[in-house]
Amino acid sequence: MQSDIPIHFIQGEHDHYAPEVLSRAYFDALQAPAKSYTVIKDAGHSMMYDQPDAWAAALIDIKNQTLGQ
Repeated sequence: MQSDIPIHFIQGEHDHYAPEVLSRAYFDALQAPAKSYTVIKDAGHSMMYDQPDAWAAALIDIKNQTLGQ
């Protein structure tokens, strides 16, 4: 699959709704001008509640990669 925009995945380490093996396979199949895959440790599907600081840091990193600092 081809995308004209950047693609960034944030995955909870213990996400049982979207297991990493499936998310990673989909990510690897995507073609995009920029892409990243971040795993949030000790988090499930709702990583923004499980690990809010790590979630916020991942979003800031993606913003910096995509838009610059």
